[in-house]
Amino acid sequence: MKRRFIALIILSAVSLTGHRAVADGLGPYTPGNPNDQKRVEDLISIAEDIESYHAKTGHYPMIEKLQDDMTVYIIKTGQDMGKGMASATGKQALPFEPLEKELRAKLGDGVRLPQDPAADDKSRAYFYGSNGQDYYVGAYLETLPFYARVVYADYGSLEITSRPEPDKKFYTRAQLLHFLQAGDDKKENQDALLKAVAAKKVKGIELALSAGANINPACTPAQRCQPLAVAVAAGNLDMVNFLIESGADINGFNDHYDVPLLIALQGKHIDVAKRLIDAGADVNIPNDAGVTPFIAAAHDGNKDLVKLMLRKDADINSHYLVTATGAKPGDRSERPLEAAIRARQPAIVDLLLKAGTDATLEGRDGSTMQDLADATGDDAIAELLHNALTKPDNGK
Repeated sequence: MKRRFIALIILSAVSLTGHRAVADGLGPYTPGNPNDQKRVEDLISIAEDIESYHAKTGHYPMIEKLQDDMTVYIIKTGQDMGKGMASATGKQALPFEPLEKELRAKLGDGVRLPQDPAADDKSRAYFYGSNGQDYYVGAYLETLPFYARVVYADYGSLEITSRPEPDKKFYTRAQLLHFLQAGDDKKENQDALLKAVAAKKVKGIELALSAGANINPACTPAQRCQPLAVAVAAGNLDMVNFLIESGADINGFNDHYDVPLLIALQGKHIDVAKRLIDAGADVNIPNDAGVTPFIAAAHDGNKDLVKLMLRKDADINSHYLVTATGAKPGDRSERPLEAAIRARQPAIVDLLLKAGTDATLEGRDGSTMQDLADATGDDAIAELLHNALTKPDNGK
């Protein structure tokens, strides 16, 4: 995830009353330092609130304050820290109260943003950031557990994110919880697990898992390290079913932030794709090129899959940030309608228009949908766009 951030939210001390507590004892790998233990617990609670808010609203809190490359921070040490950070980074400091108010409006009055246990130390802070598409929360620690990012020789920064970068020590909430319970993933166990999946050996998978292999490891953007992704890429429906039943994350990120459903579509494994959708796979998660499973299905012209995804809350209008190496700030992917037009898929164009897609939205390069349709040389697509845009509702 590209982190180009320019706004700050400053938090003064707040009561913990009403803020739900994480279960006592997060695991044997929780920091022994009491302050850091509380920071880990607080971060998991904040991340849970942020994710719950997103599940209810479809966006992250304070989105009206954000643009593609903006962020907000939660600073728990007072205005002095905020001013210092703003001076050092050029980021704007904002008050925290609107963020807490927005969370409480959707999640209930019990939500309270926590206070860092060393609030008198102006080098300590909690922070929250978002580029509008993903989020992260973090804290500066007094110690350096293996899942923290090194800041100085003896202490680090712990960050939870929706889009992990394990090579930079940014993990999802679920991945952090796994580390707290089981410790770091051992390469030999992970290799044995992937080897058993590739060989279609259920017993080998069970042995690797019993030895401590993680069924949902954190992959770098260059890795396809999740067992479910390997099975999906091979089109092995039986193995896919077994791994789902064993707890594999159906929305886990792999190389290029491809989720299993997108990998299934790339391999033309339609039966596997349908199984993942039936299991609850999210059809709107973009990879680093901004391509979601729904956009890919629209491009590929699979009418049955597009219909199925529409019934699963596919976003028919959105396009997404491109975060791949070399992308320019603000670059976005094609919208579903644009993808279908450029791929010359008239049946999908017709289906999307009937589903209510907004034909007045611009494509990724600023072209209108009608211009894109005319440029294809496909008379059927051009006519579909013309008819949609001349309707009384103007194609919306």
